[in-house]
Amino acid sequence: MIGHLHTKARQAIRAGAITILIVTAVGCGTQGSATVTREVFNESVVGKTPNEVLQTIGKPDRTDGDGTNPGDDWFYEQRTADAITGKTDSSAMVVFQHGRVDHVVY
Repeated sequence: MIGHLHTKARQAIRAGAITILIVTAVGCGTQGSATVTREVFNESVVGKTPNEVLQTIGKPDRTDGDGTNPGDDWFYEQRTADAITGKTDSSAMVVFQHGRVDHVVY
């Protein structure tokens, strides 16, 4: 009887772990597909530290540096759009100066 309960408990734990993995994968997959206007993106990142940017908009798709040195750039692919044309930008380059976002290039 006890062995049967342990087997059931292991099955329930395994099912729960699989559910968590699926939810996490779906959440990560949708992060890059959502777009915001350039204005909203700018307001979300300009003046922030690398950690604040990570907390606000998540990990970049690629980087040139860690954001702590002048000239470090982070790239977010297809996350922003031109408010007038509605077209999605291929990339938003977040430019760091002295450990904070100085500006964004689209």
